[in-house]
Amino acid sequence: TGTVLLNVYNPLNFATTPSNIAICQGLTGSFSSSGIGGSGSLNYTWNPPTDLSTPNAATTAVTGNTTTTYTLTLSDANCPITLTPTTIVTVTVNPKPVITFSTSNARGCEPFCTNLISSSVPTSANCEWKFTGNLGLNACNTPTFCFSNHGTYSASLTVTDINGCIDSVSQNAFITVDPKPIPNFDWTEANPTIISNEVKFTDRSTIGLPMTSWKWSFGDNYI
Repeated sequence: TGTVLLNVYNPLNFATTPSNIAICQGLTGSFSSSGIGGSGSLNYTWNPPTDLSTPNAATTAVTGNTTTTYTLTLSDANCPITLTPTTIVTVTVNPKPVITFSTSNARGCEPFCTNLISSSVPTSANCEWKFTGNLGLNACNTPTFCFSNHGTYSASLTVTDINGCIDSVSQNAFITVDPKPIPNFDWTEANPTIISNEVKFTDRSTIGLPMTSWKWSFGDNYI
């Protein structure tokens, strides 16, 4: 005669199962689960292991590259013939927004105001514009922005889309604001008389683009 010691374990089952998640492309999320029953020495196997940091653990990080459905299998290290429950979970990977931007007019004289035009796929929920000189605003839907000083302004636009995903684009020399001319002139004859009454006026204005037109006014309704 003899004695046989049998260990009878409760069936394996999940105490908690992972939830479906949605993350943005390139970011990281996590799956978590726990099991009960069996000998207590439980194994967790995620399949496929693609983009998982620890595919043989109860909790694993997942990197958002492609939308993937995973099967999690629970098994008992001390009782390999035990029925192994499974559960399915999906990570949905939302792409970064595809952003384009432009302006209604890219050049003008100070102070210069222009409409900022942008589009995003998926649709933008927040738009953060930044310009050279720590200038900027938060607005979508074609806002108007004014540049007080002359100069060349680079721009960047950061968009948060309706899925919470973020990306940025930038453009050098996006806006050019030209300085106002500084009007000045001189004349000869310096001291005209009735006899020598012909006076020549010469424009000495500076700054700005090459002058293209002049309007002289002498206070007598003659130009």
